[in-house]
Amino acid sequence: MAFQPHAGEMKHRLMFQKRTAVTDDYGNERADFVTEFTTSAALMVPGFGSEAAQSARLEGRQPVTIRVHRNSQTVQIQADWRAVDTRNAGIIYALTAPPVDREQRGIWLEMSATIGAPA
Repeated sequence: MAFQPHAGEMKHRLMFQKRTAVTDDYGNERADFVTEFTTSAALMVPGFGSEAAQSARLEGRQPVTIRVHRNSQTVQIQADWRAVDTRNAGIIYALTAPPVDREQRGIWLEMSATIGAPA
């Protein structure tokens, strides 16, 4: 059976950001992340037995799965976005895959992400 988070497990507040061309005061354009929306999320850390998870940890990266309610904002998320923890801006989740509805019920979206990887 799939993970069914309840209100107590949706305790993380994440800002979902996408890379956008931004013009600075001098007219120079550069790509920077811009916050699209903020939402509650549940984070799941994969088990320690996975060979892929162990090798990622040796490289200083922590793979996680982010689960959010499916709504008009979260269906826009793409694999090139990132999520930033609102309580600690130093924690950045680089999305590694687009969100999917694993249960095919239209309630949740899950996406793979990595802490410590470039976004």
